[in-house]
Amino acid sequence: MLHVHASLTLRRSEIRLATMPGVKVGVGIAGRVRPVWHGRALTDVDADPTHDWPVPCDAAGLTRLRHPHRRAQWVTGRLCLQDLVLADDHLAAIRPTVTRMESGDPDEQGRPLIVNDRGDAVAQASVSHCADCSVAVLSRSPCAVDLEPRHAVAQDSVASVFSDEEARVAAHTFASLSSEDQASVYWTVIECLAKLCGRPSFGYGRFRILPRSPGDPPDTVRFASAKATGSPHVQARISVTLFPDHILSVATTDPLVDPDLWATSPTPQTPERSPHVPPCRS
Repeated sequence: MLHVHASLTLRRSEIRLATMPGVKVGVGIAGRVRPVWHGRALTDVDADPTHDWPVPCDAAGLTRLRHPHRRAQWVTGRLCLQDLVLADDHLAAIRPTVTRMESGDPDEQGRPLIVNDRGDAVAQASVSHCADCSVAVLSRSPCAVDLEPRHAVAQDSVASVFSDEEARVAAHTFASLSSEDQASVYWTVIECLAKLCGRPSFGYGRFRILPRSPGDPPDTVRFASAKATGSPHVQARISVTLFPDHILSVATTDPLVDPDLWATSPTPQTPERSPHVPPCRS
């Protein structure tokens, strides 16, 4: 059993994710969003558009994909990682390779890796896609990202995805959000934690939200996974941003890293009050 105590921040942004400019640099972490058509434009003219990139990229993952849209998503995600590596002076100087984890825990396989010429990891990375956008984050510390459509889990699907008790606790925890957003926000959070901690997204072993314990700080949310682990407790920081059409979650286990990469919005929002999670902030 693995228990996660997470410090969770919710906020809103009126910026359309597909128009998000450039690399976002935060405290100990950086992120990049690109529309999927960037990757599609490259895959339409080259079977392996990564072969002449300034940051070498292992294209083995691309060769496994047959569907054109999946290939476009993969390339867009690697474009995001290339942007992040080139924006880091140290990484750009050593010209690492973007590859993927091929062995070890099945729930970790496929995770992007940033390695030097000896095969040693020099940075941590995570990538996520939805139909129209890809996002990547890069850090020296463990990190994870998940991107979903704004209403990824429809209200009439909640009962088929979550147990009654799980749905009740999630709705109570995210009471500051509209009922249309609660299940989808919860889903992005547990998907993000799954990537961060090497847990499955479905079935036995996936993370489930727990009721609050007496004395918990206002921003603390507890989760548990039934999958066996070497460490029974993990502390995490999670930032969730609600965009007009998307929900984006970023997580880390490093208390010195601030996962809130999209903290500045040109249009201030009215905070939503919750007794459990601090107000959404812009």
